[in-house]
Amino acid sequence: MARKQSSNFGRGGAYKCDCCKRATRATGRGDNEHVGLCAECYDLYGEENHLADSGELYSSPAEVIRLFEAIVAAGGKPGNKFNSVLSKAHATL
Repeated sequence: MARKQSSNFGRGGAYKCDCCKRATRATGRGDNEHVGLCAECYDLYGEENHLADSGELYSSPAEVIRLFEAIVAAGGKPGNKFNSVLSKAHATL
């Protein structure tokens, strides 16, 4: 069945994350959707940035691992993009 022209389904909220390629929605936080990332990838890139600047994680190691696992559990494929932050998280547990 064809979608009605007046339908709002799929408008203004759903997009594919540029990092992990999974379908995601605008979170309302107002930050991640502007750069085309899901909330978890956005937060992990923030961790990568903080690690590069200070040599330390911003969040707890458990939170970093939880973010990565949430991406994978939702069907995301982040590849090797977060290796440095994950290595640091595992080393400091």
